[in-house]
Amino acid sequence: MLRIPTILFVSLVVAPIPILWYIDYRLQDFRRDPSDPLWGFRGLRPDQYTDEGQDWLRRSWLVLVLLIPWWVLVALILGKGQ
Repeated sequence: MLRIPTILFVSLVVAPIPILWYIDYRLQDFRRDPSDPLWGFRGLRPDQYTDEGQDWLRRSWLVLVLLIPWWVLVALILGKGQ
Protein backbone atom coordinates (compact mmCIF):
# COMPACT_ATOMS: atom_id res chain seq x y z
CA MET A 1 0.00 0.00 0.00
CA LEU A 2 1.34 3.41 -0.95
CA ARG A 3 1.62 5.99 1.76
CA ILE A 4 1.29 9.75 1.32
CA PRO A 5 5.02 10.45 2.00
CA THR A 6 5.99 7.95 -0.69
CA ILE A 7 3.68 9.54 -3.24
CA LEU A 8 4.95 13.00 -2.29
CA PHE A 9 8.56 11.85 -2.56
CA VAL A 10 8.08 10.36 -6.02
CA SER A 11 6.11 13.41 -7.19
CA LEU A 12 8.83 15.82 -6.10
CA VAL A 13 11.59 13.73 -7.65
CA VAL A 14 9.78 13.47 -11.01
CA ALA A 15 8.46 17.07 -11.07
CA PRO A 16 11.44 18.70 -12.90
CA ILE A 17 11.43 16.16 -15.75
CA PRO A 18 8.52 17.76 -17.71
CA ILE A 19 10.40 21.07 -17.50
CA LEU A 20 13.37 19.43 -19.22
CA TRP A 21 11.08 17.90 -21.83
CA TYR A 22 9.58 21.31 -22.61
CA ILE A 23 13.01 22.95 -22.91
CA ASP A 24 14.22 20.14 -25.18
CA TYR A 25 11.07 20.51 -27.29
CA ARG A 26 11.70 24.23 -27.74
CA LEU A 27 15.41 23.65 -28.37
CA GLN A 28 14.72 21.32 -31.31
CA ASP A 29 13.67 24.28 -33.45
CA PHE A 30 17.20 25.70 -33.26
CA ARG A 31 19.26 22.64 -34.18
CA ARG A 32 21.80 23.15 -36.94
CA ASP A 33 21.19 19.68 -38.41
CA PRO A 34 17.60 18.55 -37.67
CA SER A 35 18.13 15.13 -39.26
CA ASP A 36 20.93 14.23 -36.81
CA PRO A 37 19.55 12.87 -33.51
CA LEU A 38 21.32 14.41 -30.54
CA TRP A 39 21.64 12.07 -27.58
CA GLY A 40 23.59 12.46 -24.36
CA PHE A 41 26.12 15.21 -23.88
CA ARG A 42 26.43 15.82 -27.59
CA GLY A 43 22.95 17.35 -27.55
CA LEU A 44 24.08 19.89 -24.95
CA ARG A 45 26.98 21.34 -26.92
CA PRO A 46 26.56 24.97 -28.05
CA ASP A 47 27.90 24.26 -31.55
CA GLN A 48 24.89 22.02 -32.26
CA TYR A 49 22.44 24.96 -32.10
CA THR A 50 21.99 28.33 -33.81
CA ASP A 51 22.61 31.60 -32.01
CA GLU A 52 18.90 32.00 -31.32
CA GLY A 53 18.83 28.67 -29.47
CA GLN A 54 21.64 29.51 -27.07
CA ASP A 55 19.20 30.92 -24.49
CA TRP A 56 17.23 27.66 -24.47
CA LEU A 57 20.47 25.72 -24.21
CA ARG A 58 21.51 27.76 -21.16
CA ARG A 59 18.10 27.10 -19.60
CA SER A 60 18.59 23.39 -20.19
CA TRP A 61 22.02 23.47 -18.54
CA LEU A 62 20.60 25.43 -15.59
CA VAL A 63 17.83 22.89 -14.99
CA LEU A 64 20.32 20.03 -15.28
CA VAL A 65 22.73 21.68 -12.84
CA LEU A 66 19.94 22.28 -10.32
CA LEU A 67 18.42 18.82 -10.75
CA ILE A 68 20.95 16.90 -8.65
CA PRO A 69 20.81 19.28 -5.66
CA TRP A 70 17.00 19.18 -5.91
CA TRP A 71 16.99 15.39 -5.75
CA VAL A 72 19.44 15.39 -2.83
CA LEU A 73 17.33 17.93 -0.95
CA VAL A 74 14.13 15.95 -1.50
CA ALA A 75 15.88 12.74 -0.43
CA LEU A 76 17.27 14.36 2.72
CA ILE A 77 13.95 15.90 3.75
CA LEU A 78 11.51 13.19 2.77
CA GLY A 79 13.77 10.15 2.62
CA LYS A 80 14.08 9.85 6.40
CA GLY A 81 10.47 8.85 6.77
CA GLN A 82 10.74 6.05 4.23
